[in-house]
Amino acid sequence: MAINSTVDLYAPSETRAADGTLQPNYNYSVPSDTITADVQPKTLNEMELKLWGIDIQKQAARNVYDFSFSPYWIVGGRARVDGTNLYRIMAVNPYNTHIEAVIVPLVGA
Repeated sequence: MAINSTVDLYAPSETRAADGTLQPNYNYSVPSDTITADVQPKTLNEMELKLWGIDIQKQAARNVYDFSFSPYWIVGGRARVDGTNLYRIMAVNPYNTHIEAVIVPLVGA
């Protein structure tokens, strides 16, 4: 349990590839927003595992409860928890009182 974790949120900027398509690009040296949030372990169900194509990352998924309503919770965006592990934002659920997000480790980052 990690109450009051520091979470850096990274929104992508888009750059044009050689073939003309837009590719997301992340600048991990400057976060789009830094918040304090409640970060908890999450066990993914079979539907989530299949939907997101996750297998070995199952045990490292996290639920994040953000009471500051940061606008940078974007599905596909990136989050770094307590300055260490980098995560991909897989789901974002806004509620009246908070934002709840599911993040999974970003492999190879």
